[in-house]
Amino acid sequence: PLEGPLKEELERALARAETFTQEYNNLLKRFEDEMFNTSSVLDLFNRQFGWVSSLANHTKNDDGFFKIQAVGSDNAENPSDTKVSVRLFDGPDMSFTVPGDIPWSDPKFSEVVAQGALDRYKQNTV
Repeated sequence: PLEGPLKEELERALARAETFTQEYNNLLKRFEDEMFNTSSVLDLFNRQFGWVSSLANHTKNDDGFFKIQAVGSDNAENPSDTKVSVRLFDGPDMSFTVPGDIPWSDPKFSEVVAQGALDRYKQNTV
């Protein structure tokens, strides 16, 4: 049996070891919480923007990612509307109509075409 100064030193060492164990457990818990939060954020980003990386990884088109295939005003219902055919990334051609009140020379025309193509692409692939 231990007695005297040796026993006191052992008890101090055990108390110090217990303190370090508690500190370690607290640090480990904080680390686990941070990792869980980081994983949650990464999962959220993946759900929202995973289609972008997937698209980039599967695109093999050397011509770029956005190509207007054809533009025409042959809409019989409203001759002033403009029919546009667009290919986005490696996807199939997408055709849609741009309102005739937006002239081809207006930067808004390009915005409408790009946004329409992106919306349709996301709708069909996501």
